[in-house]
Amino acid sequence: MRRNFRPAKRPEYFERRLPIREPYERVLIVCEGAKTEPNYFEDLRKHYELSAINIRIPREEHGSDPVSVVDFAIQEYKKDKDYDRVYCVIDRDRHTNFNEALDKITRIKFEGVKFHATTSIPCFEFWLLLHFKYTTQPNISCKEIETELKRFLKEYKKGDEEIFSKTKGGIEKAIRNASKVEKYHRTSRTNNPSTKVHHLVGYLINLRKS
Repeated sequence: MRRNFRPAKRPEYFERRLPIREPYERVLIVCEGAKTEPNYFEDLRKHYELSAINIRIPREEHGSDPVSVVDFAIQEYKKDKDYDRVYCVIDRDRHTNFNEALDKITRIKFEGVKFHATTSIPCFEFWLLLHFKYTTQPNISCKEIETELKRFLKEYKKGDEEIFSKTKGGIEKAIRNASKVEKYHRTSRTNNPSTKVHHLVGYLINLRKS
């Protein structure tokens, strides 16, 4: 019985299939949360067809407080300095070292890269809530935000693997609302609640256009 043998593939075949860096900026995004935030940004990356080589969102364990996030981001950058931007996604919540983390970011001096503090006060869920409504209710707690969020996402829970797909329809609304909140706080004498996530999201959405 005659067998059909396929010729061995040349090395060039495999090289062509390896992911390559795209011409736009390369970005490192380190999140405080173990699931919700990484899930959100990973699915956002896929939705806007951004390269996983250009946009890296580490899943390694690196602590859950703001300073640990910043320290891990610095460590990762030192291992691979081919990043144009580094974002530290952190919450105020009940962390005692939140301001220390912000101060640490302002003191980072690496040539050719900018570290950004992408903060949410009191928590990332405030950004999610802005997909559905505008609010500046002062001194609102994370628990109150989650309760309000469940009015729109009845089955919401931390670590939801589909959180981006469930909220993406309101992403432009969230950016507008977050910008309004930011403008409001210029004269409000408080920053609770607030978020800077819209700056990172808007940057990623337009990255391939730049």
